[in-house]
Amino acid sequence: MRPRPLVVRLSFGALVAAGTLVAVAHRPADIRLPTLRVPHTARSPTIDGEPTEAEWSQAARTGPLALSNGVGFPRRAAEAGLLWDEHALYVAFWVEDRELTSPYGARDDDLFLADVCEIFLDPGGDGLDYVELEVSPRGVVFDARFPRVRHDLPRSRRWTAEGLRWAAQANGTVDDPSDTDVGYSIEVAIPWAALGDAARSQTLRANLFRIDVDARGDGAYAAWSPPIVGDFHTLDRFGTLQLVE
Repeated sequence: MRPRPLVVRLSFGALVAAGTLVAVAHRPADIRLPTLRVPHTARSPTIDGEPTEAEWSQAARTGPLALSNGVGFPRRAAEAGLLWDEHALYVAFWVEDRELTSPYGARDDDLFLADVCEIFLDPGGDGLDYVELEVSPRGVVFDARFPRVRHDLPRSRRWTAEGLRWAAQANGTVDDPSDTDVGYSIEVAIPWAALGDAARSQTLRANLFRIDVDARGDGAYAAWSPPIVGDFHTLDRFGTLQLVE
């Protein structure tokens, strides 16, 4: 049985998740696009949802993700870490969350309407042919590849990232508002082969997001590189990952 859908109020963040462009008063000029130097790892981490291995202590860390409108930080922090080797790009998230919500159980469900972490990769850096990956606290994945911005979502989400490995570990009980949760962690291994030839470069345009939605549908939306406008698919706001030895 498909879990019941979560009703989300039309806040700024909900419009982000739904893909509606939201006008804002300005785009702060002082929010620069970030660059992260991602180190090579001699040993690939175990993808079990618990990024506690020694390899992750060497990862490049984003620092706390900022609110996606570029103004401040969410109450519950989230941070990502990245590593790479010849086979894959490795991404971990550490997330604080007092009320875990995610009623979705099938691959490519609308995970973005509840708690989730998201990875956007534009391997060619040209604003075309980019990948969106999401993992929920339940360990459910969403993967889509767009030939251009938001083009044909039903077709784009039929794409499968071959060889993708992922896992999540919830520290709490998902969809049980009667208790207080602690948070969750996620690990993802993204094979270079799944991204194509354009990924075989030392730089990648990318962005990392966290959506935090409670049982009432109120949300907080955070980003490594805040898109400022209400759309995570704002590719000109992606940061840069530099793969270093």
